[in-house]
Amino acid sequence: MKIIDLFYEKNIKIYQIPVIIYKRALYFYSKHASRRGIIPLVMYGFKSMFSLFGLKIIFCNNDKVIQIDNLIDKMPVEYDSQSRFYYHIDEKIYFNNRYPVIGNMPVDYSFVINNSLEEIKNKIIDLQGDKNDYVRLLNVVEKYIDKICERLSSLDGQYNNEIIENLKSIKISRASSLTDALQRILLFNSLLIQTGHTLMGLGRIDLLLDSFEIKDKKETNEILKDFCIQLHRFYSVKSQALLGDTGQLMILGGSNNETGYFANYYTYAFLEIIKNLNLPDPKLLLRVTRDMPEDLIEKSLECIATGNGSPLFSNDDVIIPLLSDYGFDTNDSYNYGVSACWEPVIIGKSMDQNNLVTIPFAKIFVDMMDDSNIDSAETIEDVYDIYGRMIQDYVKKRAGEVDRNIWEPSPLLSIFFEDCIISRKDISEGGAKYNNYGLLSDGLSNAVNSLLNLEKIVFVENRMTIHDVRKVLKKNYAGKESLIEELTSSEEFFGRDDQKCISLTNKVFGYAKNALAGQSNRFGGGYKIGLSSPNYLMDGKYTTATFDGRKSHKPLNTHISCDKNIAYTELISFASQLDYSGYGINGNVIDFMINPVFLEKNFSKCVDLVKVSIEKGFFQMQMNVVSSETLIDAKKHPENYKNLIVRVWGFSAFYVDLPEKYKDMLIERALKNEGKAA
Repeated sequence: MKIIDLFYEKNIKIYQIPVIIYKRALYFYSKHASRRGIIPLVMYGFKSMFSLFGLKIIFCNNDKVIQIDNLIDKMPVEYDSQSRFYYHIDEKIYFNNRYPVIGNMPVDYSFVINNSLEEIKNKIIDLQGDKNDYVRLLNVVEKYIDKICERLSSLDGQYNNEIIENLKSIKISRASSLTDALQRILLFNSLLIQTGHTLMGLGRIDLLLDSFEIKDKKETNEILKDFCIQLHRFYSVKSQALLGDTGQLMILGGSNNETGYFANYYTYAFLEIIKNLNLPDPKLLLRVTRDMPEDLIEKSLECIATGNGSPLFSNDDVIIPLLSDYGFDTNDSYNYGVSACWEPVIIGKSMDQNNLVTIPFAKIFVDMMDDSNIDSAETIEDVYDIYGRMIQDYVKKRAGEVDRNIWEPSPLLSIFFEDCIISRKDISEGGAKYNNYGLLSDGLSNAVNSLLNLEKIVFVENRMTIHDVRKVLKKNYAGKESLIEELTSSEEFFGRDDQKCISLTNKVFGYAKNALAGQSNRFGGGYKIGLSSPNYLMDGKYTTATFDGRKSHKPLNTHISCDKNIAYTELISFASQLDYSGYGINGNVIDFMINPVFLEKNFSKCVDLVKVSIEKGFFQMQMNVVSSETLIDAKKHPENYKNLIVRVWGFSAFYVDLPEKYKDMLIERALKNEGKAA
């Protein structure tokens, strides 16, 4: 789209484009007599098109260090002259990669905060000698630092000297100040994104900064605020599927193995800053436990109450034991982070790619109803057996497919993984300590509700046959409005604190988990699955009617949620009794819609609710604090709501930037939550 916009701005007609590209390609071709043939000609064609509008393409190279060096040569030095930090990502430079690039994970920035580049190189040389990709790469990074410093020294800027000093410090010493540490994070964050690593998190940011003394709280807060503002720059460039989907997640708090709950000044400061900035990015995740300070829960809810969707709560009391049981070392489990949204991963140890494929429970239910085998079902248990086999076949097939992925080599990302350096294996080759693959899922509640209705109407009351149900679904409930009302108002449903509903949910989830037992990928890692996915709209579009009253192509239900206007405590109790053990640890988020007036009037009760919920044992929880009235009016009058932020998937975004279908879905959920819609 950016290229099309540039064509429009330059007033270039479509029929002129091939001629322009051809002429420019010949120009580049003539400048490189040593490279002839069809492949170079095509490459020069692409290069010519990009160069016409100031765009630059860094072609893929088997030697990634050379490719990054080429990038550094073309990177301009541009910065915000009012900021304490240098931070730049050039949206006109395209870094070409041959294979999918590893991303969607937090980075262990402690490696570059606690070591100079010189120290890192010496450690690598001790292990591997001086001729290796990592040393060459760090030399290229130093070259980039020198380039920035040389340019800044010739420019006027309030903080230029401080920026130059901090950048030079990266080469020769460990971080000695807060701004020094944050500058290192920003430098490598920009390089990772520029080279195609998307959705890269910031890790346990308060723990990273714990050693830096707080001398002046006001100045410290200004520094942290500037840091967050810089991270929010290039918002659209970093966004993936939707504006706001940047993956820039900062993790706060958390249990430590020996010292109890960890929180410091920075924990509270980031909550306060994100509350006041009114920006959807960066976003926060707070690791919670029953031993955490109550005032930290209060501060978190104050932040959530602004409507920015941060922080998401992640329950250490549940997650850490499950990670250890899965196979992560206990000490590593205590240092978990999450991928771009919520999927647990060990910071600096895991290559885990946790968003590879979504298991569509609702779609598999539809496929089951279309399968002739279902006609032979005499009991609901027969239905479960057929459905279970289909889920397991689907899961095994998709797991086998993702295992065929070949990843783009990345010495830049690999230097943040000590195991890659020790093993002399790039992260793309399985050099990390852990190399697991994660699957997501959607439509579980639609499937569970469909099965509950099927049992009641077909096998208990004998009012319909399987064939009758199939006809109704095929006709998308045509002329069956009363049946839709009956199905949607059933007293048995996903989210209800009822043993039958809980047991069936665990049974269906268990089918998928059991299919992963004993499976391993080509790196020797395992698989895991979770009950949250961003695909509830996309998969809903391709899923025909389900027997919960949902019509064809309508959105699937969101994460672990229930829009039947039940009490929050009931959904929490339900979710806390789900069985996440074994392979079910890849993110399991309770998703609430909360009216801001309700939260304001019941703030202390909501604090108590979070405390009780932690003790109950939820896995993860997020809240969307917005009213249906606001959403409806914002859709009609977007010009009045440019700063309205809402929670989407596992990130936050400006409401006006969302596609209409997402706006409609949020409105519908809010209406149901407030009891204004069935």
